[in-house]
Amino acid sequence: PVALMSFDIGLIGDMRTAAPSIPRGLIAYGGWTTALAQLSALLRLKIDFVSYAIDDLPTAAPVFARRALGLPLICWTVRNPEQRRKADAWTDQITFEGFTP
Repeated sequence: PVALMSFDIGLIGDMRTAAPSIPRGLIAYGGWTTALAQLSALLRLKIDFVSYAIDDLPTAAPVFARRALGLPLICWTVRNPEQRRKADAWTDQITFEGFTP
């Protein structure tokens, strides 16, 4: 299986046109101040999943994407058991390094 994910909203939109069958995800971070722009992008781009910075969870955009839209929520980058416990509470999957989850 393959999926594409990017911080670049324009690239995600281009890939939706070029390869509509490949799942696309938005990589994002930030607190409440960026939530409206991220929510707008989530709806406009019809993405398949969100990958969000663990240190910025929970916040509106990724929680809305997961709970209201049913999109899988991944987080990055989990580096220790404490972050893993936080991820377990808010996300479906993790990107990790430096420890065995």
